[in-house]
Amino acid sequence: MPGSERKVGVIGVGFGSQVYVPAFRSEGWDVAAICSRNRDKAAKAAADAGIRDMHTDPLELIARDDLDAVAIASPPAGHRPLALAALAAGKHVLCEKPFALNAAQAVEMRDAAAKSKSTAMVGHEFRFTPQRAFIKDLLAENYIGTVRLCTIELFLDRY
Repeated sequence: MPGSERKVGVIGVGFGSQVYVPAFRSEGWDVAAICSRNRDKAAKAAADAGIRDMHTDPLELIARDDLDAVAIASPPAGHRPLALAALAAGKHVLCEKPFALNAAQAVEMRDAAAKSKSTAMVGHEFRFTPQRAFIKDLLAENYIGTVRLCTIELFLDRY
C-alpha cells in the first residue's frame, strides 16, 4: 500500500499490548486502536503505548471503517466470534493461538477467511526463536531419547 499507512486495531491488552503493538509498529503499521473489556485497562494500555483510541467493545473496534486489520489477542473462547466478525467486516485477521477451541471452529474460520478473500493468520510469534530451534534440534538428534511428554513454560515480564 504505497503512500498510505496501514491501520490495525488490537483486541487484548496483555499480550496484545506487550507483543503485538510493538510488532505491528516495527513493520510500519499504525496501531490506531486497542480494546479491553475493562475500561481502565484499555485506557492505561492506550496511554502507555501512545494509541489514540481505545474501546471496551471489540465489535465496535471491528466495525471501524479506518482499520485494515484486526489482531485478536484475547482469551481463546472469544477468538471464533471475533475473527468471524472481523472477516465479515472485510478486515484482515491475525489471531493468537489457539485460534479455535476445536476442529469444527477451525474449519468454520478457515472457510470464512477463504470466502472473505482477506488474509487470516495464526500468531506463532515464538515459533522460530533460537531457544525453540535448539530444542527442536536436540529432539531430532534423539538427545534425550523418545519423547513421551513435553511441557514448555514461557515467562514474560508483564511490566
